[in-house]
Amino acid sequence: MEWVYDKGEEFFTELTSCIGKAQKFIDVEIYILEVDGVGSSIYEALLAACARGVEVRLLVDGIGSLPWIHQHFSESRPPNFFLRVFRPLPWPLSQFSVWKIIGFRHLFSTFSYINRRTHKKLCIIDDKTAFLGSFNYFDLAFIWKEFGLKYQGDGLSEIIESFNYSWRHSKLYRGVEKLLSRSSKNKFLESDQVRTNFKLKERRRNMKEFVQKIDAAKDRIWLAQAYILPPHPMYEALLHAAKRGVDVRIVTGRETDVKLIKWANILFYEEMIQAGVKIYEYLPSILHCKVSLLDNEGLVGTSNLDYRSYTRDLEIDLWIRDHEALKKTEVFLGQTYEQSQLLTKEDFKTPNIFQRLIAHFILLFKGWL
Repeated sequence: MEWVYDKGEEFFTELTSCIGKAQKFIDVEIYILEVDGVGSSIYEALLAACARGVEVRLLVDGIGSLPWIHQHFSESRPPNFFLRVFRPLPWPLSQFSVWKIIGFRHLFSTFSYINRRTHKKLCIIDDKTAFLGSFNYFDLAFIWKEFGLKYQGDGLSEIIESFNYSWRHSKLYRGVEKLLSRSSKNKFLESDQVRTNFKLKERRRNMKEFVQKIDAAKDRIWLAQAYILPPHPMYEALLHAAKRGVDVRIVTGRETDVKLIKWANILFYEEMIQAGVKIYEYLPSILHCKVSLLDNEGLVGTSNLDYRSYTRDLEIDLWIRDHEALKKTEVFLGQTYEQSQLLTKEDFKTPNIFQRLIAHFILLFKGWL
């Protein structure tokens, strides 16, 4: 079963309620846990769960949650509250014992280390319920255009294994806590719904599957994406789908939190529009959701339509099977397009040589954007 949410108030109310009802376990893996109203309320709810005897594992990203780490990491916590950081910055932080950068030969490995983040926004409760989607745990989630879901089903074992992978590859708090993994209690079965990417074969599978679904689409391909920087196979598939008459729509925000993406977009937008792809820019706020509807199949999660999600970061997505959730996803996308401006060829001037050079230079770092 899936329940979808497009408003921060509803999503966080349900998430906090379920945390409050947890009886045994809570696992949280989050890119941004902020020092603000939402972040503090989630953290306090986790501490309250610990006070009831619930075992909590909190995994935060070493860059996305850096302000929270600086403020809260050294605090004392209950013995049943376990905290780890995914890939903390490899330069002196008093809370960590991490390898030091010595000499130029370590430069490449240092950048590679920094560049792989956990981009997941995941909460697993009692190994029975999972929350995922685009909602980071910060106040901006009430302002930005977001989309998330609550899931209960056979795919939980794969979701749990995804968390356990991140947990095993993260830094211990003070270097003394034991390795906690409940994967042995959950027989791991690959799900036809859950899409993780912590292995190379999974990344290749996800790319191949999405391209195949684009190629197989007959009626529509509706996408709402924070960034439009598609890997080449996806880009070509979208062009071919539009040319054969499929209703291909992509909406992204007019404003974005990654400014360089807009410069790189000039190499894609004109050709996509000429091929028949409808590109919209969402006007009311930053659009941060990651939603796809291909004919009658919906995909929701954390993966962006860019190189980072398919080659670098840890992500988690889920194919929606519930009819009511699919209907709400369709309505959400329709309303989002109505609140957006459809771009036309007249909105673009053919980029000059200087603009193309800048765009191509930016694309050299597409795995970092």
